[in-house]
Amino acid sequence: MKHFLAFILAVAIALPACADGRIIPASQLPKASQAFIAEHFPDIKILQAEKEEGEYEVYLSGSITLEFDRSGEWKKVDCERSQDGVPAAIIPVKISEFVTSEYPDGIITSISRDRRKFEVEVDDHIDLEFDLKGNFLRYDD
Repeated sequence: MKHFLAFILAVAIALPACADGRIIPASQLPKASQAFIAEHFPDIKILQAEKEEGEYEVYLSGSITLEFDRSGEWKKVDCERSQDGVPAAIIPVKISEFVTSEYPDGIITSISRDRRKFEVEVDDHIDLEFDLKGNFLRYDD
């Protein structure tokens, strides 16, 4: 029994050390991140927030993952395991129109952006790339 308790204690101590980022209270997220979550996910509970190298990753109930840059602006919204997909208000109009036209029954399950492009995943298996103006560029492998 002592060995079992020692093992459990060792695992409990080691697990946080294995995490990529440092766990922080949601109140320590940048104000822009907090506002984004409040606006687009008002009724969804924040399970955990992490900070790594000045960037943030937030885990919400319903298997939703959000990534934010140093200033708190969103980089990625991943709702792959959510039935509802990415909230429509997050998706640029031209991208939404393209997806609706090409995949009328499709659901955008993930969207990410960087300085050059948007990457969108439809129904967990179709990857699309768009420029920052929302113009379709290509299918991504």
